[in-house]
Amino acid sequence: HGQAGYACGCGDHRVSADFFAALRQLQSAGLARFRLNAVYQMNCYGQTLGEEWLSIGAQAVNGAVGVNWLPEPSLSVFLHGWLGGRPFGESVERSNRAASRLLGQVWRGQGSPHPKIASSQMLVFGDKELRSR
Repeated sequence: HGQAGYACGCGDHRVSADFFAALRQLQSAGLARFRLNAVYQMNCYGQTLGEEWLSIGAQAVNGAVGVNWLPEPSLSVFLHGWLGGRPFGESVERSNRAASRLLGQVWRGQGSPHPKIASSQMLVFGDKELRSR
């Protein structure tokens, strides 16, 4: 779950700008060594955290523009493409398109996408051509 500017963590903890700032500080002091390849977000308003993930070393990140009403089948379609060797950006776009098409049968827009589908649109930050292998 999430809101603009943060994802919900365990309990009442929020993954927000403060969390990322603390990680950057630990990284610059040489106290936090980790390697991020890609971050696939399913939380609402994930696009508000895209640049934060890149700032701590993620190479590619996705995020919903608003409330994400399409966590499934988006994740399954994404994993099929990504683990099958497709680029990150293409895998995200294909998964969002497939989920939108499927749920568009339930939530029909009139002349434009239904608001729930529009809210679930995914943006990609960083290296869209990144591959899992």
